[in-house]
Amino acid sequence: MLQSCYNFRNVDLNIGVASADVFSADAVTTKAMGFNPADIGLFHYASEMGIGVADLSQIEVLGTPIEDVTLSFRPHEKVEFQFQWQETNSREYLEFV
Repeated sequence: MLQSCYNFRNVDLNIGVASADVFSADAVTTKAMGFNPADIGLFHYASEMGIGVADLSQIEVLGTPIEDVTLSFRPHEKVEFQFQWQETNSREYLEFV
């Protein structure tokens, strides 16, 4: 059961998500919550570093298509910080191991 920020209610999408690649599972869930995984820095850097796949076109979804269960969750109030990775100078303050 996922919890939506909208009215602080639990939302049952009636789906199960499993994968050997945690980034793939999270990308599918992110899309089911109405967000674009390509906008999330974690997925971008995981892909760039070769440790996960978040490109939905490369993920096999079995059963019900994501589009059939997608709901629009409201982003949290500080969502703009999630998008700082897209700024031109972001590599200046990001450190990769």
